[in-house]
Amino acid sequence: MEPELQALAATAAATIVGAMAGDAWKTAKQAVAQLCGRGRAAVVEDVTAELEHDRRRLVAARTTADAEAEEAVQVYWADRLARLLAIRPDIAADLDALVHRLGPAGTLPASAAAPAHHFNVHARGRAQVNVSGGDMRIGR
Repeated sequence: MEPELQALAATAAATIVGAMAGDAWKTAKQAVAQLCGRGRAAVVEDVTAELEHDRRRLVAARTTADAEAEEAVQVYWADRLARLLAIRPDIAADLDALVHRLGPAGTLPASAAAPAHHFNVHARGRAQVNVSGGDMRIGR
């Protein structure tokens, strides 16, 4: 298998597993099942069930901080996608599009997920303004 396809399979697996525990799960599950099934309803249904099973495994692994079990889910999907790409290299573009649509580690882009925060801050004179979207340490 070409190294590019192997890398795509690994990246897609990381994205899918990231989506399993995130907001993009429903989108990812449907897209992966359709991609693997390619119009065959029975295969789409089987892949959907397999994804749901692995999602339960992943959530349980994260609940118990079982890094090995979490990694096993990702390794499984990397291998499964690599085997699929080996016999169907024509789906590489569709898989790559899915990875880009879901974003890093299976998170939907900000426009599709929670709204972004916008701060409008005005200071006059000798005022000091500190704005943070998270933790902040202020010191001189």
